[in-house]
Amino acid sequence: MSLSREGNDGCEFDENVELLRTVPHFSDMPVESVRRVALLCRRTTYRAGDAVFSRGETDRNAYVVIRGEARVVLDEREIGEFRTGAFFGGLGLLDGVERLFTVLAHSGLTCLVLPGDSIREYLCQAENEREIFLRVMVARIVDWEKRELARGPGPHDPGVSLL
Repeated sequence: MSLSREGNDGCEFDENVELLRTVPHFSDMPVESVRRVALLCRRTTYRAGDAVFSRGETDRNAYVVIRGEARVVLDEREIGEFRTGAFFGGLGLLDGVERLFTVLAHSGLTCLVLPGDSIREYLCQAENEREIFLRVMVARIVDWEKRELARGPGPHDPGVSLL
């Protein structure tokens, strides 16, 4: 069965598929599986200053930046940014998580929003795709921990990979 969208948004759907194929969590999945994921997604546009999500909120979604820039803010201090092609919020796809940072649109920002409940339901049914997704999540956590340890000596809590 071939998955497609009818009407004027077919081109946008194909763009969403291609964008998802650049995200490591989905890039090793069969293209038909990525198309199924793309069917679940929606595009959302944020104005400068709008919050994609705020610190303390529970969020079940993940996001891919299509256009624009977003700033990561902690206690009113900018600590990072996301630009075109960036994937963020992936843990929300596994379960609703309390966001530890605020992500604000810096300029006009358009994101592909991956709805956690629907993606999680799909991954529960698609064993191979679930394994690919989880393998990438674990690799990202380990890479993050390696970067933290490379920052040098100092008191470190046991790493997140030991959870």
